[in-house]
Amino acid sequence: MAVPTRELTGRTVLLVTARGDDDVTELAEADIATYRRLQVDVAGRGARLVDWILAGDDMVRSMRFATDPDAVDTWAI
Repeated sequence: MAVPTRELTGRTVLLVTARGDDDVTELAEADIATYRRLQVDVAGRGARLVDWILAGDDMVRSMRFATDPDAVDTWAI
């Protein structure tokens, strides 16, 4: 993970995780729990988690679209 060497200010966060050989086609309960914790942590820092993108070798999963039935096909940034 790339971490900035200085404090950055912003209102939105887009997190991308490369999982390599891991299968991201199935929605895992652990990923949902982690996504919810990330939302709370980012909100506690005064920002909003736009999405958490999981990238495997053959698939990309948007946790926002996978967990929010009301999500539309675009992000509000």
